[in-house]
Amino acid sequence: MNILKLAKNLEKFSLDEIELLAEQDCSAELENLVVQNILTFDGAVYKFCGKEKPTFYSNKKYEIKLDMQTSFAKAAHGYILSRDLSRAGLKKYHYQLKTHLCPYFGDTPLDKITAKMLRDFINRPRDRYCELTRIMGIVFTGSILKWAFKEGLIKENPYLKVKHIVAEMKRQQARKERYHE
Repeated sequence: MNILKLAKNLEKFSLDEIELLAEQDCSAELENLVVQNILTFDGAVYKFCGKEKPTFYSNKKYEIKLDMQTSFAKAAHGYILSRDLSRAGLKKYHYQLKTHLCPYFGDTPLDKITAKMLRDFINRPRDRYCELTRIMGIVFTGSILKWAFKEGLIKENPYLKVKHIVAEMKRQQARKERYHE
């Protein structure tokens, strides 16, 4: 039986209680968890004190120092922290950043991102990236740049110059999906 999982679920318990549930001697494993600061022991009762469950609906404002020289990757992280996202939303954003956006824009300072760079991103090789992936990537990039503009990190939003291209891509994608159904 997984003693750590059992300890998490019980949160507060005695040695006798956990051994009764686990149906085995748990003292050595509990001592190891105390040494790792996952459990505390006050002489009679063990308490689970491992890392708190992450909250994905927090209203905490981002706590990253950002300025115009901030890299795209760091600004994207600040953008994500400023939003109230579900676990699925976080996962989607992190995947998009890791696999598509950061390899392309990653270390580029925000104020150096241009409309031409965005057009080049849109026109990446079609054999490597499907249309929907490119659309989602550029829309997410636009959201980050819009946020950066509102926060005063950039003086002008280059996404506004390519927004019409993205809208046309979305219309074409919708037509393709309609005809394939």
